[in-house]
Amino acid sequence: MTHAKPDNLLHVLHYGIDNPVTADLGYMPGFRDVYDDQQIAELTAYIRARYAPSQPAWKDLMKISEQVRHSVHRYEAPMSTESLIHNAEQAVFEAAHQWMDAGHRVFLFTVVRTWGSSPRPIGSIMVLSDDGRIAGSGFGRVPRG
Repeated sequence: MTHAKPDNLLHVLHYGIDNPVTADLGYMPGFRDVYDDQQIAELTAYIRARYAPSQPAWKDLMKISEQVRHSVHRYEAPMSTESLIHNAEQAVFEAAHQWMDAGHRVFLFTVVRTWGSSPRPIGSIMVLSDDGRIAGSGFGRVPRG
């Protein structure tokens, strides 16, 4: 969030995280098929303002989002659905365990119902720590109770 350019964050928002570097990071789907460039630009601006408030706002986010959308994305052979779900769930629970060991409270969210063009299926999970860290992906927008 503190980089001078938004390219990395935009790439993650468009294409997701297929192979997390660490279990703490977790799997995240891309949203390029769910959100248009205006929505991704607005989300990027919000994330920058929320998590790097001392940094200047990024400029031309919609234009850069369009460029990222049309860039070549590295293709990797897809994992089986079962392996992908297992890896994603394991990363979420590992993150929750680490955060609890560090003395934090965690909140586990599970998608129990979907409608419309829901970006995640029923059963998707996400964990949120009391200091705002997130692992997993259960919601395309703001979680609702």
